[in-house]
Amino acid sequence: YASAIIIDGKRYKGATNIGVHPTVGAHDVPLCETFLLDFGGRDLYGKKATCELIAFVREEKHFGSIDELSVQIKKDCETIDNMSL
Repeated sequence: YASAIIIDGKRYKGATNIGVHPTVGAHDVPLCETFLLDFGGRDLYGKKATCELIAFVREEKHFGSIDELSVQIKKDCETIDNMSL
């Protein structure tokens, strides 16, 4: 998902995955993780963050390798970065 993450009143673009991570070891319970595209800070531990899902980007799928997954994530981030969130 394209997402907006709000931390300390500042809004960041995010790429959010909600799923079972089929390429790197599937889980029984879906997990949620977000990559902040435009965050320049170092540490967010202990910070309260709000995640707003803005737009669906693609279905979760199994990739043949971590390299293939990395290439797709880079494409997803480029797609999201070009969106007005």
